[in-house]
Amino acid sequence: MFDQIYKQYQNKIKGFTYKLCKQFNILSLREDIEQEVILQLLAWYKKNPTTTINSSFIYTMIKNHCINTKRTYNTQTALQSELKNRIEYVEPSTCALARCENKQFLNTIQTIIDKELSPRLRDVFQLYLAGHPGKEIAKILNIPSATVRTRMLRTREQIKKRLQEHYKPKEAQNVESCSKYKRKS
Repeated sequence: MFDQIYKQYQNKIKGFTYKLCKQFNILSLREDIEQEVILQLLAWYKKNPTTTINSSFIYTMIKNHCINTKRTYNTQTALQSELKNRIEYVEPSTCALARCENKQFLNTIQTIIDKELSPRLRDVFQLYLAGHPGKEIAKILNIPSATVRTRMLRTREQIKKRLQEHYKPKEAQNVESCSKYKRKS
């Protein structure tokens, strides 16, 4: 059944999808839209096997998919651009890390953020440092507020662990390295 529908309508779907994607400037998403239309057409045909499919129905389906895809694409692009702008252009006065007096400490934390945090944790943490509340971070990244809280918790734990390892007193490091030679009582 799928092969029959695909062979019968593939040229119409490809041609009209190309035309609309070019018009909406989303040619890179053309194949995805074609696949979605074919799957939707197949699902519709399974529900209504006795009715015939006409060209105007297919064209309307493709047009709706292109419009929805364009909206989604524009929203995602705008969010990514906003996120990038907010992360790159953080005002030093609003950044909590910039208020640290100890440059070495600041550099250590920045190294941890850049090299040891996953991109997901880093995005949330940098928006937090820029002064955004959790709900706003959730909106910008399009994730639930609970996920923002979880990622902040994990980020703080990782930074705390790395700082404790980095700033462990030398005496404690020497004791730990010699502890295997400790006398048993």
